[in-house]
Amino acid sequence: MMIGKLGMDFTYTNGNGYQKGCAMSLKSLFSRRKPIPPEAIDALLAHLATPDTAFTEKFQAHDGSDNDAFLTKDCIYQQALTMACILSREKEDNRFTAIRKRFEDAALPIMRRNITDFDQRYFSAMREIAALESSENKDLRWAREWFADIGVDLTNPAELALFAVMWKQRVFHLLKLLIEVGESY
Repeated sequence: MMIGKLGMDFTYTNGNGYQKGCAMSLKSLFSRRKPIPPEAIDALLAHLATPDTAFTEKFQAHDGSDNDAFLTKDCIYQQALTMACILSREKEDNRFTAIRKRFEDAALPIMRRNITDFDQRYFSAMREIAALESSENKDLRWAREWFADIGVDLTNPAELALFAVMWKQRVFHLLKLLIEVGESY
């Protein structure tokens, strides 16, 4: 644990050897806001579990690609994106700890049972999403590599740019939803 001027950074290693952490601001530590009700957390997680069909329909059927590979990778990245956004909100509002724990307890075990090498792929996706958020000029390469990983040689710059932009929109909309949940209670 590291204590800085404005808050704390907690890092620990889970049972699978991956480091997890949460930086908390002093504002978050001493917040007097009421907790987010469990039924609101369940409703939020149910909403987050709903697939983004507009996104998947646009990109899943490329030149004989393996739709199962696309859907599996999309699902892993969506779970990683959800966790990254929850962690981001948790830094500002400690009430999101309950949401993170519920997400970890509810969604991740199902993924581990159904997807081979889920943990490795999940943490890799979290790193890639963080890199995508922080880079403007690497979007096309990121999208190309994303498709290459599932055996699709997508080279059309317009489609690659659209894919990257749609992922960034997912980040924006998810963070906006989480902020609205935090402000509602």
